[in-house]
Amino acid sequence: MSKAFIILIFVIVLGCVSEPSKQEDSNTQNNETVETHPQEDTPPPEPEEIVEQTNPIYSGLTEAEIEFVSRYLNKMIYMVYFDEETEEDEYYISGALNKANEYLIENSLVAIDLDQIEKIKEDQILAYEEQTGQSESIIQWIANKLNADIYIEVSAKTEGSTQIGGKYYGTAQLELKAYETSTAILMGSASYTTIDQKFSTVSEENARFNAIQEAVNIVMPRVIEQIRENMKNSAINGIRYEVIIQNPLGDRAMNSFWDKLSGEVKDIQAISQSMEEIRYNIWYIGSMVELKSLIYNITETISGLQNMEMVYSRGKSITFHTGY
Repeated sequence: MSKAFIILIFVIVLGCVSEPSKQEDSNTQNNETVETHPQEDTPPPEPEEIVEQTNPIYSGLTEAEIEFVSRYLNKMIYMVYFDEETEEDEYYISGALNKANEYLIENSLVAIDLDQIEKIKEDQILAYEEQTGQSESIIQWIANKLNADIYIEVSAKTEGSTQIGGKYYGTAQLELKAYETSTAILMGSASYTTIDQKFSTVSEENARFNAIQEAVNIVMPRVIEQIRENMKNSAINGIRYEVIIQNPLGDRAMNSFWDKLSGEVKDIQAISQSMEEIRYNIWYIGSMVELKSLIYNITETISGLQNMEMVYSRGKSITFHTGY
Protein backbone atom coordinates (compact mmCIF):
# COMPACT_ATOMS: atom_id res chain seq x y z
CA MET A 1 0.00 0.00 0.00
CA SER A 2 1.48 3.25 -1.08
CA LYS A 3 2.29 6.02 1.29
CA ALA A 4 -0.01 8.50 -0.53
CA PHE A 5 -2.97 6.14 -0.21
CA ILE A 6 -2.41 5.75 3.52
CA ILE A 7 -2.35 9.55 3.98
CA LEU A 8 -5.64 9.88 2.06
CA ILE A 9 -7.36 7.31 4.29
CA PHE A 10 -6.07 9.12 7.37
CA VAL A 11 -7.50 12.46 6.19
CA ILE A 12 -10.94 10.90 5.49
CA VAL A 13 -11.05 9.24 8.90
CA LEU A 14 -9.99 12.44 10.61
CA GLY A 15 -12.78 14.39 8.84
CA CYS A 16 -15.41 11.88 9.97
CA VAL A 17 -14.25 12.15 13.54
CA SER A 18 -14.22 15.94 13.60
CA GLU A 19 -17.60 16.48 11.83
CA PRO A 20 -19.77 15.39 14.76
CA SER A 21 -17.79 17.73 16.92
CA LYS A 22 -18.62 20.61 14.57
CA GLN A 23 -22.27 19.52 14.48
CA GLU A 24 -22.30 19.31 18.27
CA ASP A 25 -20.89 22.80 18.49
CA SER A 26 -23.55 24.01 16.06
CA ASN A 27 -26.33 22.38 18.05
CA THR A 28 -24.92 23.84 21.17
CA GLN A 29 -25.03 27.30 19.60
CA ASN A 30 -28.55 26.80 18.32
CA ASN A 31 -29.86 25.57 21.67
CA GLU A 32 -27.90 27.99 23.75
CA THR A 33 -30.14 30.02 26.04
CA VAL A 34 -29.02 33.54 26.54
CA GLU A 35 -29.78 34.71 30.03
CA THR A 36 -31.63 38.04 30.01
CA HIS A 37 -32.57 40.33 32.81
CA PRO A 38 -35.85 42.21 32.85
CA GLN A 39 -35.29 45.83 31.89
CA GLU A 40 -35.54 48.05 34.88
CA ASP A 41 -38.27 50.68 34.77
CA THR A 42 -36.54 53.94 34.12
CA PRO A 43 -38.34 57.15 34.87
CA PRO A 44 -39.20 59.26 31.82
CA PRO A 45 -36.80 62.08 31.17
CA GLU A 46 -37.59 65.23 33.02
CA PRO A 47 -39.34 67.79 30.76
CA GLU A 48 -37.15 70.61 29.77
CA GLU A 49 -37.57 73.52 32.05
CA ILE A 50 -39.64 76.18 30.39
CA VAL A 51 -38.26 79.59 31.02
CA GLU A 52 -40.86 82.28 30.53
CA GLN A 53 -39.49 85.00 28.34
CA THR A 54 -41.48 87.81 29.87
CA ASN A 55 -41.39 91.10 28.08
CA PRO A 56 -39.80 93.67 30.42
CA ILE A 57 -42.72 96.03 29.91
CA TYR A 58 -44.93 93.55 31.76
CA SER A 59 -42.83 93.67 34.91
CA GLY A 60 -44.94 94.36 37.95
CA LEU A 61 -48.10 92.89 36.43
CA THR A 62 -49.79 89.76 37.69
CA GLU A 63 -50.29 86.78 35.41
CA ALA A 64 -54.00 87.58 35.24
CA GLU A 65 -53.24 91.18 34.21
CA ILE A 66 -50.84 90.05 31.48
CA GLU A 67 -53.47 87.66 30.15
CA PHE A 68 -56.06 90.44 30.16
CA VAL A 69 -53.82 92.81 28.20
CA SER A 70 -53.16 90.12 25.58
CA ARG A 71 -56.85 89.28 25.35
CA TYR A 72 -57.80 92.94 25.20
CA LEU A 73 -55.44 93.62 22.28
CA ASN A 74 -56.77 90.65 20.33
CA LYS A 75 -60.42 91.58 20.87
CA MET A 76 -60.29 95.31 20.24
CA ILE A 77 -63.16 96.67 18.16
CA TYR A 78 -62.25 98.97 15.27
CA MET A 79 -64.45 101.58 13.63
CA VAL A 80 -63.36 103.11 10.31
CA TYR A 81 -64.98 106.26 8.97
CA PHE A 82 -64.04 109.21 6.81
CA ASP A 83 -62.63 112.45 8.14
CA GLU A 84 -65.46 114.96 8.16
CA GLU A 85 -63.22 117.55 6.52
CA THR A 86 -62.28 115.43 3.54
CA GLU A 87 -63.55 116.72 0.20
CA GLU A 88 -63.09 113.58 -1.84
CA ASP A 89 -66.04 112.10 -3.72
CA GLU A 90 -68.11 109.65 -1.67
CA TYR A 91 -67.55 106.90 -4.25
CA TYR A 92 -63.82 106.78 -3.64
CA ILE A 93 -64.10 107.31 0.14
CA SER A 94 -66.59 104.46 0.44
CA GLY A 95 -64.22 102.26 -1.52
CA ALA A 96 -61.41 103.11 0.92
CA LEU A 97 -63.59 102.44 3.98
CA ASN A 98 -64.81 99.10 2.66
CA LYS A 99 -61.26 98.07 1.75
CA ALA A 100 -60.05 98.99 5.25
CA ASN A 101 -62.82 96.91 6.84
CA GLU A 102 -61.99 94.06 4.49
CA TYR A 103 -58.39 94.17 5.71
CA LEU A 104 -59.53 94.05 9.35
CA ILE A 105 -61.82 91.09 8.78
CA GLU A 106 -59.25 89.15 6.77
CA ASN A 107 -56.84 89.55 9.69
CA SER A 108 -59.40 88.30 12.24
CA LEU A 109 -59.96 91.76 13.73
CA VAL A 110 -63.38 93.05 14.74
CA ALA A 111 -64.77 95.81 12.52
CA ILE A 112 -68.00 97.80 12.81
CA ASP A 113 -70.16 97.76 9.70
CA LEU A 114 -70.27 101.01 7.77
CA ASP A 115 -74.07 100.91 7.41
CA GLN A 116 -74.43 100.75 11.19
CA ILE A 117 -72.36 103.91 11.56
CA GLU A 118 -74.39 105.73 8.93
CA LYS A 119 -77.67 104.76 10.58
CA ILE A 120 -76.63 106.11 13.98
CA LYS A 121 -75.30 109.28 12.39
CA GLU A 122 -78.57 109.84 10.56
CA ASP A 123 -81.00 108.87 13.34
CA GLN A 124 -79.28 110.25 16.43
CA ILE A 125 -77.70 113.53 15.41
CA LEU A 126 -79.94 115.42 17.85
CA ALA A 127 -78.97 113.09 20.70
CA TYR A 128 -75.32 113.71 19.87
CA GLU A 129 -75.77 117.47 20.07
CA GLU A 130 -77.74 117.27 23.33
CA GLN A 131 -75.37 114.87 25.08
CA THR A 132 -72.08 116.39 24.04
CA GLY A 133 -72.80 119.99 23.09
CA GLN A 134 -70.47 119.06 20.22
CA SER A 135 -67.59 118.96 22.69
CA GLU A 136 -66.39 115.80 20.95
CA SER A 137 -66.52 114.85 17.29
CA ILE A 138 -69.52 112.92 16.09
CA ILE A 139 -67.16 110.15 14.97
CA GLN A 140 -65.83 109.76 18.51
CA TRP A 141 -69.37 109.90 19.90
CA ILE A 142 -70.54 107.14 17.56
CA ALA A 143 -67.45 105.06 18.34
CA ASN A 144 -68.24 105.33 22.05
CA LYS A 145 -71.87 104.42 21.43
CA LEU A 146 -70.85 101.33 19.47
CA ASN A 147 -68.21 100.36 22.09
CA ALA A 148 -65.35 100.67 19.63
CA ASP A 149 -61.91 100.69 21.22
CA ILE A 150 -60.32 102.42 18.24
CA TYR A 151 -61.72 104.66 15.56
CA ILE A 152 -59.79 105.35 12.36
CA GLU A 153 -60.37 108.49 10.31
CA VAL A 154 -59.68 108.27 6.57
CA SER A 155 -58.67 111.25 4.45
CA ALA A 156 -58.13 110.79 0.72
CA LYS A 157 -57.65 112.57 -2.54
CA THR A 158 -57.61 110.99 -5.97
CA GLU A 159 -56.71 112.27 -9.40
CA GLY A 160 -57.16 110.77 -12.84
CA SER A 161 -56.36 111.33 -16.47
CA THR A 162 -57.50 109.99 -19.82
CA GLN A 163 -55.26 109.40 -22.82
CA ILE A 164 -56.02 108.73 -26.44
CA GLY A 165 -56.74 105.10 -27.15
CA GLY A 166 -58.93 104.40 -24.15
CA LYS A 167 -56.16 104.46 -21.57
CA TYR A 168 -57.07 105.70 -18.10
CA TYR A 169 -54.77 106.48 -15.19
CA GLY A 170 -55.33 107.25 -11.51
CA THR A 171 -53.34 108.24 -8.42
CA ALA A 172 -54.32 108.52 -4.75
CA GLN A 173 -53.14 110.26 -1.62
CA LEU A 174 -54.31 108.59 1.57
CA GLU A 175 -53.94 109.40 5.26
CA LEU A 176 -55.18 107.32 8.20
CA LYS A 177 -55.30 108.50 11.80
CA ALA A 178 -56.31 106.15 14.61
CA TYR A 179 -57.57 107.28 18.02
CA GLU A 180 -58.34 105.58 21.31
CA THR A 181 -62.07 106.10 21.63
CA SER A 182 -62.50 107.15 25.26
CA THR A 183 -59.61 109.64 25.26
CA ALA A 184 -59.23 110.60 21.57
CA ILE A 185 -55.48 110.08 22.00
CA LEU A 186 -53.69 109.45 18.71
CA MET A 187 -52.59 105.80 18.53
CA GLY A 188 -51.46 105.52 14.93
CA SER A 189 -50.93 107.61 11.83
CA ALA A 190 -49.69 106.84 8.34
CA SER A 191 -49.98 108.31 4.87
CA TYR A 192 -49.20 107.12 1.37
CA THR A 193 -49.18 108.46 -2.17
CA THR A 194 -49.26 105.98 -5.01
CA ILE A 195 -45.93 106.02 -6.81
CA ASP A 196 -47.08 104.67 -10.14
CA GLN A 197 -50.33 105.63 -11.79
CA LYS A 198 -52.87 102.84 -11.78
CA PHE A 199 -53.93 101.86 -15.29
CA SER A 200 -57.42 100.88 -16.41
CA THR A 201 -59.08 100.22 -19.75
CA VAL A 202 -62.54 100.65 -18.21
CA SER A 203 -62.72 104.27 -17.08
CA GLU A 204 -60.89 107.02 -15.28
CA GLU A 205 -63.08 106.42 -12.22
CA ASN A 206 -62.00 102.79 -12.18
CA ALA A 207 -58.33 103.79 -12.33
CA ARG A 208 -58.75 106.22 -9.42
CA PHE A 209 -60.72 103.61 -7.46
CA ASN A 210 -57.95 101.04 -7.96
CA ALA A 211 -55.34 103.59 -6.83
CA ILE A 212 -57.07 104.30 -3.53
CA GLN A 213 -57.58 100.59 -2.87
CA GLU A 214 -53.87 99.99 -3.37
CA ALA A 215 -53.07 102.80 -0.95
CA VAL A 216 -55.33 101.28 1.71
CA ASN A 217 -53.62 97.89 1.34
CA ILE A 218 -50.25 99.52 1.98
CA VAL A 219 -51.22 101.88 4.81
CA MET A 220 -53.52 99.68 6.93
CA PRO A 221 -50.84 97.19 8.11
CA ARG A 222 -48.66 100.10 9.24
CA VAL A 223 -51.44 101.74 11.21
CA ILE A 224 -52.63 98.50 12.85
CA GLU A 225 -49.08 97.71 13.96
CA GLN A 226 -48.78 101.18 15.53
CA ILE A 227 -52.16 100.82 17.22
CA ARG A 228 -51.34 97.46 18.79
CA GLU A 229 -47.97 98.63 20.08
CA ASN A 230 -49.28 101.89 21.51
CA MET A 231 -52.39 100.30 22.97
CA LYS A 232 -50.25 97.64 24.62
CA ASN A 233 -48.04 100.28 26.20
CA SER A 234 -51.15 102.11 27.33
CA ALA A 235 -52.99 99.05 28.65
CA ILE A 236 -50.17 97.92 30.93
CA ASN A 237 -50.68 101.17 32.86
CA GLY A 238 -54.40 100.52 33.03
CA ILE A 239 -57.30 101.17 30.71
CA ARG A 240 -58.91 104.49 31.46
CA TYR A 241 -62.53 104.34 32.58
CA GLU A 242 -64.78 107.21 33.59
CA VAL A 243 -66.80 106.51 36.73
CA ILE A 244 -69.61 108.88 37.69
CA ILE A 245 -71.34 108.70 41.07
CA GLN A 246 -74.63 110.56 41.27
CA ASN A 247 -75.92 111.99 44.55
CA PRO A 248 -72.70 111.26 46.47
CA LEU A 249 -72.68 111.02 50.25
CA GLY A 250 -70.55 112.99 52.72
CA ASP A 251 -66.78 113.24 52.70
CA ARG A 252 -66.24 110.36 55.13
CA ALA A 253 -68.01 107.79 52.95
CA MET A 254 -66.55 109.08 49.71
CA ASN A 255 -63.03 109.28 51.14
CA SER A 256 -63.35 105.68 52.28
CA PHE A 257 -64.50 104.74 48.78
CA TRP A 258 -61.47 106.53 47.30
CA ASP A 259 -59.01 104.87 49.68
CA LYS A 260 -60.31 101.35 49.07
CA LEU A 261 -60.62 101.72 45.32
CA SER A 262 -57.17 103.30 44.90
CA GLY A 263 -55.63 100.18 46.41
CA GLU A 264 -57.20 98.00 43.72
CA VAL A 265 -56.56 100.03 40.55
CA LYS A 266 -53.51 101.43 38.82
CA ASP A 267 -54.51 105.05 39.35
CA ILE A 268 -57.51 107.20 40.20
CA GLN A 269 -58.16 110.87 39.59
CA ALA A 270 -61.08 113.08 40.61
CA ILE A 271 -62.19 115.12 37.59
CA SER A 272 -65.03 117.12 39.09
CA GLN A 273 -67.09 117.18 42.24
CA SER A 274 -70.43 118.75 43.17
CA MET A 275 -73.45 118.04 45.32
CA GLU A 276 -75.04 116.26 42.37
CA GLU A 277 -72.17 114.05 41.19
CA ILE A 278 -68.51 113.13 41.37
CA ARG A 279 -66.53 112.16 38.26
CA TYR A 280 -63.44 109.98 38.40
CA ASN A 281 -60.95 108.80 35.84
CA ILE A 282 -59.82 105.32 36.83
CA TRP A 283 -56.98 103.36 35.26
CA TYR A 284 -57.65 99.67 35.70
CA ILE A 285 -56.37 96.46 34.08
CA GLY A 286 -59.63 94.66 33.58
CA SER A 287 -62.93 94.87 31.76
CA MET A 288 -65.83 97.18 32.49
CA VAL A 289 -67.72 94.26 34.02
CA GLU A 290 -64.79 93.47 36.32
CA LEU A 291 -64.52 97.12 37.35
CA LYS A 292 -68.24 97.27 38.12
CA SER A 293 -67.94 94.11 40.24
CA LEU A 294 -64.97 95.60 42.08
CA ILE A 295 -66.89 98.79 42.86
CA TYR A 296 -69.84 96.80 44.18
CA ASN A 297 -67.54 94.75 46.41
CA ILE A 298 -66.05 97.95 47.83
CA THR A 299 -69.32 99.83 48.35
CA GLU A 300 -70.80 96.86 50.21
CA THR A 301 -68.23 97.49 52.94
CA ILE A 302 -68.92 101.23 53.28
CA SER A 303 -71.80 102.48 55.38
CA GLY A 304 -74.28 104.40 53.25
CA LEU A 305 -73.06 103.04 49.90
CA GLN A 306 -74.46 99.52 50.12
CA ASN A 307 -77.42 100.43 47.90
CA MET A 308 -75.37 101.98 45.09
CA GLU A 309 -76.44 100.74 41.64
CA MET A 310 -75.31 101.25 38.07
CA VAL A 311 -77.79 103.36 36.11
CA TYR A 312 -76.02 103.96 32.78
CA SER A 313 -72.97 102.99 30.75
CA ARG A 314 -71.58 104.06 27.39
CA GLY A 315 -68.24 103.06 25.96
CA LYS A 316 -65.79 103.20 28.85
CA SER A 317 -67.99 105.44 30.98
CA ILE A 318 -70.16 104.02 33.76
CA THR A 319 -72.60 105.89 36.01
CA PHE A 320 -73.79 104.84 39.49
CA HIS A 321 -76.43 106.25 41.81
CA THR A 322 -75.99 105.97 45.57
CA GLY A 323 -79.67 105.28 46.09
CA TYR A 324 -80.34 108.43 48.12
